[in-house]
Amino acid sequence: MKEKKHNGFKTFVMVLTLILVSPVFSISVSASELTDNEKLHTETTGASKGNSVPDQKLNSEEFKNVKVSMNDVKKLEAYLKLNADGTLTLDPSYTKLDISRSVTNEVQEWIKYLNGLVKQKEAVINSDFSVKILDKDGSVLTLENGNNNKMKVAKKGCGRSGHDVYWWGYNLYFDCNETRTLYQSFKAGGGATSGIALISRVIPVPPTQLASVISGVIGGGLVGFGQMIQDEHEGHGVRIRFTGLGYAAVPTGVFHNKNERGETMTFLVLMAGLFLFIYMKEPFSKKVYAYVYVAFYLMVLALYIINTTFVNLISSRLLLIVTVIVISPLFISFLKSSNESR
Repeated sequence: MKEKKHNGFKTFVMVLTLILVSPVFSISVSASELTDNEKLHTETTGASKGNSVPDQKLNSEEFKNVKVSMNDVKKLEAYLKLNADGTLTLDPSYTKLDISRSVTNEVQEWIKYLNGLVKQKEAVINSDFSVKILDKDGSVLTLENGNNNKMKVAKKGCGRSGHDVYWWGYNLYFDCNETRTLYQSFKAGGGATSGIALISRVIPVPPTQLASVISGVIGGGLVGFGQMIQDEHEGHGVRIRFTGLGYAAVPTGVFHNKNERGETMTFLVLMAGLFLFIYMKEPFSKKVYAYVYVAFYLMVLALYIINTTFVNLISSRLLLIVTVIVISPLFISFLKSSNESR
């Protein structure tokens, strides 16, 4: 009877462990299946393929004096066409929409600006209407490979740092260190030089004009913008949305920069491994193996704590893969002992 109960409990532990670990593999598979265009298009808010406007709720105060709302963008995107030469046009039937002429004129200016970049071979528009900004050699220009000081940035903080470009504007991502620099710079008043510099490395607008634009759409000016960023910062940085391209870009949203799905799965896998290690008592044939395993486990745990709390040393996906590799021997040992006890 005791043996049956013991075997039943082991089966329960195995099922529980599989439930905790199985999402890891689905995440890895789905991530590996993404094309380059989809990777550029996917956002932490969960944008779906074919829709460049994810559902985004503005938690901070409303922005004022914004000509084009994101609802207008969503409606008009349904009438966008990607031409054979890589440019965009609006289907004439968009006129049946209940959208003011001033809004559609503004959007037409965005499209004209973007098409100009495409014709000059400075940008490529993807089928999902996300945009790749190109360097002089034709490679995709990012904050990591930028060949000028304005584009270069060192990834040192927790959270995502980078940007996505769409036909309607920009999503700028700032890690925790950059976010602190942002709100401290803006709240200090004056020209907010450091904060403006971080934003203008992506948006091709002179810093003085960018500061003027931000002050014009946010109550409280630059200081109010800094307070808004601080309010939205929850440890992983923020995402700032700008609607409009080039000189037409205006801030229309500040959001949490959350990219914690991989971190949550890493934590669950670590806890599953700890649970198995305690339950099995002697998971390995020799004590020296157990000591070595504990050392590796503690190293991964320490890396997880440092990566999620202090400094972003490696990506969440890589940390998750490392964790699964370290836990695998323990899980295999558990399966073997379960089969032997039957």
